[in-house]
Amino acid sequence: MRMPFTPSTRADIASLLLRFGLLLDFFVHGSQKLFGAFGGGGIAGTGAFFASIGAAPGPLWAVIVGLVEFGGAICIGFGLLTRLAAIGIAVDMTAAIALYNWPHGFFAETATGGWEINMLIITMCLAVVFMGAGSVSLDAVLVRRWQARLATAASRDADRARV
Repeated sequence: MRMPFTPSTRADIASLLLRFGLLLDFFVHGSQKLFGAFGGGGIAGTGAFFASIGAAPGPLWAVIVGLVEFGGAICIGFGLLTRLAAIGIAVDMTAAIALYNWPHGFFAETATGGWEINMLIITMCLAVVFMGAGSVSLDAVLVRRWQARLATAASRDADRARV
C-alpha cells in the first residue's frame, strides 16, 4: 500500500505549518510595534515600554524589534531568507525573556506573563532553522534557479573547453 504522503512531503507540510503559525503571530506583533495596529502602542508607545524595562533608547529598539518581527514574519511566511528570519525572531524572544518575562516565572497565565510562550516560539523558530523552509517556499525557488544557472554555466564552460 502506498502512503499518501512521503516523509519529505510530511516534512514540507510540518515546515509550512510552523511558518504559517509564526507568520500570523509576528505579523500582528510587529504591526503593533511599528504601526500601532491591533491595539498596539506604535513606535512611541512601544519605545516608552522598552525604555521602562531598560532597553534604551526605547524608540530605536521599538523600530528594530518591530522590523525583526514584522519583516521576519513576512520572510518566514513566504519562505524567503527563512533561517535568518527565524534566528532573528528567536533572538528577539530570548531578549524578551531576559529583559521582561524571566522574573515573572514560567507560566504565561500569570497577570504579568511568564516566559512559557516565548520558549515555545523559540522552539518553533529553531525547528524552522533546522528544517528549512521546505519545498513550498521562495528559498526553494531561488535555490532551484541558482542550481539551474550553475548547471548552464558549467555546460557552457565544458562546451568552450572542447573547442
